[in-house]
Amino acid sequence: FVQTGFGCDQHGDRKGAGATSAAVRACRNAIEFNSIPGMVDHVPGGRKNMLIHVKLGIPEGYSVDHDEIRATFPYGRLLPVEVLH
Repeated sequence: FVQTGFGCDQHGDRKGAGATSAAVRACRNAIEFNSIPGMVDHVPGGRKNMLIHVKLGIPEGYSVDHDEIRATFPYGRLLPVEVLH
């Protein structure tokens, strides 16, 4: 099951948390607007054991705080966050 989301940093904050803010917005967008509640019934172990794979596309020269990305998800087991430049 694939969910997608979009987030952007409208201020272009390269040295601060701009890319992290955009990444958190994208993750929240994916789970808030694309959620299919009936899927939980088909995951062995329910929400607690659901595996979550996050793949983020960010511009070269930016970085994201992986702990903030992890905190976005209220349940499930987050696999290592994959960042593509």
